[in-house]
Amino acid sequence: MSIRRIVFVVGIAVATAGTMTAIGPTAASADQAIPVVQIACPGWVPGAVGVWGQPESIVSASSTFQVADSRVVVNDLDTPVTGTFTSQVSRTFTIAVTSGVSFNNLGGFLNINVSSTITSSTTTQIGVSTTATVPAHSAVIGDYGVEVYDVTFIGYEVIRRSIGGCWVNANTMGHNEEYTPAPTYIQGWRLREG
Repeated sequence: MSIRRIVFVVGIAVATAGTMTAIGPTAASADQAIPVVQIACPGWVPGAVGVWGQPESIVSASSTFQVADSRVVVNDLDTPVTGTFTSQVSRTFTIAVTSGVSFNNLGGFLNINVSSTITSSTTTQIGVSTTATVPAHSAVIGDYGVEVYDVTFIGYEVIRRSIGGCWVNANTMGHNEEYTPAPTYIQGWRLREG
């Protein structure tokens, strides 16, 4: 086989490999592409280009406390004192999938499958006060914040591409693990020793 023919065959192989449909880089390497396969577009996928998701099942959910504001009262006296803590910072907590995929009715899904206290967005209040006894020669820290669930879930993710049609990750067939914090409407003070 001549050199020209070998180069031609290799060129065809490279050109053919280049037509494989792929999207952005994997987490492991920016040089590797994620292979995708075309599917019929589900009815819930809008006509706009993007990555769209439908939540399927919960992997894990654990309750945490996210702090919006902290205050401290230090007592250098020989007797206990009453300390007053007042929230002065407002912060908004929202459901936000770390991958950036837009999930259809994720808030409602989490509300049903994790906790009925979950809301799509919660903003902490300003001016909310509480008091605590601060022992002699010690300190008490007051944290004002929101109860939040750290949720890992499986979602069915579909890519709507400008070249037409819908596609899914060939490795998972679109069923991918995702994470989101999910705020609740429960907010308040937590006091701890300083």
